[in-house]
Amino acid sequence: MPSSLFNCVKQDDVDKLGKAARQYQKMSQLKVVQGSATLAGQILRQNMRTLVYGEPTISSYRDVADAFMVWADSSNVYVGISPGDPLLRRAHNMDETFPVADVAFDLAKQSGDIEKAFLSHLAAP
Repeated sequence: MPSSLFNCVKQDDVDKLGKAARQYQKMSQLKVVQGSATLAGQILRQNMRTLVYGEPTISSYRDVADAFMVWADSSNVYVGISPGDPLLRRAHNMDETFPVADVAFDLAKQSGDIEKAFLSHLAAP
C-alpha cells in the first residue's frame, strides 16, 4: 500500500506562530516592557500637562505641570512628580482641587491611545 503525505499545518500558520513566539520572548524582557511603558507614560504625562494648562481652576499650577516626568524603577513606571521633588506638596494641593492624574488616566482608558502606544511599541520588531 503506498504511503501518502498529508500536511496537518500550513507553512503560513507556522510562520505566524514563530512570529508570536519571538514577540513573547521579547516581551519577557523587563527592559522592553519598561521601555514600552515609559513611551506610553510620556503620552500620559503630556495629557496631564494639557489638563493643567486647560483647566481654569488649576491653571496657577503650571509650574507643577511643567515638572511632571516619567521614571521607572525595578517594579513599575511612574508618571507625575517624583518623591523628594520640592513641588510635591504643591502637587498634592493641586490634586485636592482637581485630581489631574485620575482624570487623565480615565480619559486615556476611554480613548485607548496610551494602551495602543504601549502595545504597538511592544509588538515592534
